[in-house]
Amino acid sequence: MNENQKFYNELVQRYIDGRANEKELALFFHLLKEGKLDQYLEENEVQINISNKINPKKVLYIKYLKYAAILFLVGFTTISIIKYRNTLEINDQKALLNKILPASEKAILLLSDGEEIKLDSNSNGLYLNGGQLKNGYGKLVNDNINEHYLINVPKGGTFHLVLSDGSKVWLNSDSKLKFPQHFNDGVRQVELTGEGFFEISKRTMENGKQQSFIVKTKRQSVEVLGTSFNIRAYGNEENVKSTLFSGIVKTKDNYSNQIATLAPGQQAISDSTGALNVSIADLEEISGWRSGSFIFNDAPLKEILSQMSTWYDVKIKINGNEDFRFNGLFSRNLSLGDALNVIGHSTDLDVKYKDNQVIVSAK
Repeated sequence: MNENQKFYNELVQRYIDGRANEKELALFFHLLKEGKLDQYLEENEVQINISNKINPKKVLYIKYLKYAAILFLVGFTTISIIKYRNTLEINDQKALLNKILPASEKAILLLSDGEEIKLDSNSNGLYLNGGQLKNGYGKLVNDNINEHYLINVPKGGTFHLVLSDGSKVWLNSDSKLKFPQHFNDGVRQVELTGEGFFEISKRTMENGKQQSFIVKTKRQSVEVLGTSFNIRAYGNEENVKSTLFSGIVKTKDNYSNQIATLAPGQQAISDSTGALNVSIADLEEISGWRSGSFIFNDAPLKEILSQMSTWYDVKIKINGNEDFRFNGLFSRNLSLGDALNVIGHSTDLDVKYKDNQVIVSAK
């Protein structure tokens, strides 16, 4: 069914159901006079008796209008069809965008032998305890000896786990974490791609010294004792950012070997040149993904839509002004359509959804 057929069929249905407004009634009778609605009436097996549907005087008026002001009706019909089609198209777009739901708890656990275990909200996280890997409800997931795990959180997902030393990790969408079944007496180390928030437990070795914990990314290595921090290290982003919330960390750029020690509220940024720069961080904005909020402070549209693309697992293309900046806070539990509406209140956004891709045009 092409667009014209879909439009005519919808108009007939609205007339039959008694939902047509005055403009739609005028348009219906004009198209009926032209014979363009006959097949749609026959398909619905409806015998239309105009005198039974509306006031007979109104029928006479409409008939008079058809012949005495035919030029007006033709112009009116053309405009009405265009407006009505646009309304239907906008409503269809909203419905499609509102079907795109936010991230949920899900991940894939890859074992050393290549076996994959799917995890979701029914798992209630992962916990390593005494060498056994269990979900949040105590169900055994794996107890192989000397395992190394890789947990992969896809776009549109989040997940949390507790490591064998009691350290807690929250993983954002499109993130991976490689971790061992047991930490030895040397250095505790995990490898991260994407974004993760860590709460590291202090651990004392047999010699009485505190054992370090290292989070290694492609560009940075962050060494801590007992602290909480966030690392953002997506492969498609130029910079790697480590942000300290509590405690103290030592950050090293893996390319230049520059080292920076952070205090709470500071952020270390490694760029593509190997430079390591320290600045004051907006902790509320950085931790928004964990608290269930999108928080943007003077953020460019390109960065905003990049985050939303990962969170909603949908391709988003920008046409027009990518540098438009937005300030605001809204829930990450909204559908994509509602989230885009929040941003749209601050700018002129034209949003279309076609072929599994969202196209955003901003003036």
